[in-house]
This record gives sequence, structure tokens and C-alpha cells, in this order.
Amino acid sequence: MKYKINVDDIYSVLIQLGGQAAVLDIQNRVLLSHCHGSVPENYASERTFRQTVQRKIEDYCPQAKGFDPLRHGEKFERVARGVYSVVQGGADSPENSNEIVVVSTSGSVGGELKDDVIGIDPKALVLNASYDRISIRKLFSPSATGSLGGPWQSGIVQTPKGSGDYVLLVTLDGGRYDDVLYEDGYLRWKSQDQQRLDMPAIQRFIAHDADRNNIRLFIRSSKQREYAYLGLLEYVEHDLKQQNPCEFVWRVMRWSLTAADLTRMGLPFEPPLMPVAVHAALPSTDAELVKSSPPKLQAPKGVRTQAVLSDTQGADEIDWALRDKRNRELGEYGEALVIRHEKDRLAKAGRQDLADRVEHVALVDSRAGYDIRSFEVDGTEIFIEVKTTAGPKTSAFFISANELRASIRHGDAFRLYRIFGAGQDPERVGFYVLKGDVTNVLELTPTTYRARPT
Repeated sequence: MKYKINVDDIYSVLIQLGGQAAVLDIQNRVLLSHCHGSVPENYASERTFRQTVQRKIEDYCPQAKGFDPLRHGEKFERVARGVYSVVQGGADSPENSNEIVVVSTSGSVGGELKDDVIGIDPKALVLNASYDRISIRKLFSPSATGSLGGPWQSGIVQTPKGSGDYVLLVTLDGGRYDDVLYEDGYLRWKSQDQQRLDMPAIQRFIAHDADRNNIRLFIRSSKQREYAYLGLLEYVEHDLKQQNPCEFVWRVMRWSLTAADLTRMGLPFEPPLMPVAVHAALPSTDAELVKSSPPKLQAPKGVRTQAVLSDTQGADEIDWALRDKRNRELGEYGEALVIRHEKDRLAKAGRQDLADRVEHVALVDSRAGYDIRSFEVDGTEIFIEVKTTAGPKTSAFFISANELRASIRHGDAFRLYRIFGAGQDPERVGFYVLKGDVTNVLELTPTTYRARPT
């Protein structure tokens, strides 16, 4: 299909996102709402499409370099780096600038909420903290008041409309539904009775991609208790025959709770659903990170690169990339090391104010394409993706398309921290840093493809 990006569509999308959003979310919504999720054939690539959306925003943004008020009116305002809001009543504003945004639920008709559905601020959610249902609604629909009604009476709330992002509210003592939480972070969950496998809402769950959309899990033991926020979910499987209701298995991403933790939180659970071999205990996150230069391997002919990390291996070599991918604990250990390192670095430079603002973004937003938001000493934001291995410095690693897009999007503000030799020395762990668009400094070998019938 062909589609020409126009400013009115962008304005309408930004209204749907609550009037203010990051440029990535605006680009994603334009792609979803007007192009059915696929890049139109009249754009050379997804990168070209996204750049065109941003240029169109900046044409109508007075804070943008090159803004010409004689050619374009003021429709957008830059409120932070990469974040834009609508100029209410600005020149040439679309007639639907006060449109009603409907929050839909799976299996029921959504209630109407006017201009109150916005993207969640990662800092507003605290992992494993307790929330009542009204507090949860306030996080996602801050202007909604009064008693709960509409979509917030159900257990599934899509917010904002058409985004593919959901809040999942689960009561383990839920009567006939028999939802089950497992000790290893898996959740067996049933939909509402009236839902079938061919329904659009169920099909969206089956096709859920955690790199593109967030499903946030709030769970409680009974109706008399508050919900605990356990984090983001990823799809594992669903029962191919069961419907009315449909049955799914989800996995809580970055699961770190133990049986003792769940007991203290008052959450009933079953033994591990998918037992795995116990990994060797990792050392304390008090270990010091020791920085080194990136590996300099021979680049392919014609490729100028800082670090070539090839996944080619001999028959007797260990596939460290595959081993590391399977080890969730290793990745979380590396992220904890980097968070402590960043806070210490800023505090030693006399910027405790910035150290206090370092965020573990991956805990609340799997779409971000990076794990940690930190700062340079001068206050400039940096966005850090962490890759951890127990193997040597030259070990290959997996990187997702979403993470590559983040490195392109954030440019010089993006950092890839490669932790290596994790667990070998309890006091010191090595790492190196790749800066900026990593497609310029990595040899990328495709190993997995997204496929669908044509």
C-alpha cells in the first residue's frame, strides 16, 4: 500500500496519545493506525518513514531548527528531548482536536474517557508495590474521577485505544477462572467466558510482541486485597482448543521473586511450571566494573568498524550468545552492575542529583529498546542497553531489531555496555562501551526472521 504522511494525521494521533508523547510512540501509532503496521511501499525503509514523520512534526514546531512561521503554523511544541505536545487552538488545528478517546476492553465495550489516556511515566510504577484499582486507573487515566466504571470494571484494559498496550488485572482467588501464578514467574490465565479464539482481542494477545507493546500485570490473592504490580508480560503459549474462555500462559519478564517473597506478599503460587537447571550463583553486584576498549577484530572487506562480533564458531567452541540468551539471571545481574556503576560515577562527580534519577527503564517498558536511562555529568541524557556474558570479551551476543532502532533513534546518546567474564572474579568484572548507532560498529548476522504467509 501507499501512504503519504500528512500533518493532520500526526496531530490526530498525538491527541489519541493524550496530547503529549515521545516521537517513537507517535511514529509507531501513525504506522499502526494509517499503515496497518507495515511500512508503505513509497518509502525506502522504516527508517526513512520514521524520519519523515519527525521532519513533519518539526515543520510545525517553533522550537525546531529551521521552523518557518511564514510557511507553517504552530501545531506542536517540543516539551523535552524527543517529546512533543499539541498546541491547543494552534493555527490550522484539526477539527477533531477535542475528540473522545475510547478505552476498549477485551470482551466488552469500552467506556468513554475524554482526553485522559496518556502513556504511563515509568517512574510512576514501582515494581512489587501495592495499588488499589482506583490508584491504577489514576496512573493510566489521570483525569478519570468518581467510582469505577466502564473499562476499569473489567480485568483487561487497553490503554490507549488501539495501542496494543494493556493493563491486566488478575485475582488469583477468582472463582471459576482458576488463574495460577507459578514460582518461576509464569502465569496461567483465562479470558472472559464469552471470548473465542477468533475474536480480535484474543488474536492480539496471541500475536503479542513484547518489543512493540506492553502488557502490565497487576495481581492480588483475593478481592479483599490490593494488587501487586509484578511487571511486564510476554506471551508463551495458548490452548489451541480451549475457548469460552480462552487459556494462555504468560511469563513475567525479568522475574526475580522467590517463594519467600511471594509468601510475604500474600500471593498464592504453585511449584515452577518450567523447571530448569540451577545456574551457578552469581557474585554480588558490589563487584567493580573495570572498563576496557572494545575488541578490534578483523572487519569484513569494505566494512569500517570498531568492533566486529561474529557468531561464526568452530565445532568445539561454546556458543556464548545462545547460552547468555537463555540465562535471564545473568542479564539482570549485568543490569544491576551497570545501575550501581552509573550511580557511583555520577555521585563521585558531585552530581548526586543526577545519580538519584538513574532509572531501570526495562522493568516497566519493554518497548524502549534500552535498559537504563542515565546521564553525563553535564546533565545530558544517555540511554544504555546492557549485554552480559560469562564468556570472553570477544563473545558474540544477540541484539533485537527494537534495540537497533533505539540506537539509531538516540544516536550519540545511546550506549551499549558489554559486560564480559561475569562470575569469574567476585570483585572485578570487565566491560566495554559502544557509543551511538551500533549498526556502524557491529557486524550483524541475521539468525531469526519474522515470517507470515503471503
